[in-house]
Amino acid sequence: MQLSMLSPCYFIDLDTQNDFFEKKGAQYVKQVERIIPLLKLLREKAFLKHIPIFSGVESYGMQDFLKTQRKPYAIRGTHGSKKIPETLLKKTFVIPQNAKKIPASRTLLKKYPQIILEKSRFDFFNNPHAIKLLRSTKIRNCVMYGIALDYGLQMATSRLLKEGFQVWIPVDAVWCINEENREKALIELRKLGVHMWNTAFILENL
Repeated sequence: MQLSMLSPCYFIDLDTQNDFFEKKGAQYVKQVERIIPLLKLLREKAFLKHIPIFSGVESYGMQDFLKTQRKPYAIRGTHGSKKIPETLLKKTFVIPQNAKKIPASRTLLKKYPQIILEKSRFDFFNNPHAIKLLRSTKIRNCVMYGIALDYGLQMATSRLLKEGFQVWIPVDAVWCINEENREKALIELRKLGVHMWNTAFILENL
């Protein structure tokens, strides 16, 4: 593989939110904070290279948990629902899952280097604007990172591959809900054609 093929590209940053990353968060993922320095490096590289970042975040109202046994988390407007600061650029645009109309893609991407897409499941494409925005860029290479490798990240990667995108995963900048699932998830994604390198190697070759 020639890494020059990686440019142009965009980044997809999944579920890097306080409720998952803080030890007192409502859905803390054990030891996930270990990847925060790498997430920061990816954000900084995106800023320097003018690489668009599409960030998927889970976002709920309390009513979404009333009829379930699940502990509420990522409640809209709370600290827990917000992205960790190491993954945020200064200028962002938030697209609610139920947004009926958004500005033209070209306008959004020209003005905002980071687009945050709210969703009510771990599936990135639960927000219908996600696939529309990615298609509109005409860019077919993406770097995917965040959590969780064994859930939403794996699902989003599979969908992107089916849509004809090329996906690179910095394997040291992703984390699993259940660490025992890591190797299986990586093997399955590699079989599908995902390119896997460490963060430093990807950043050096952007």
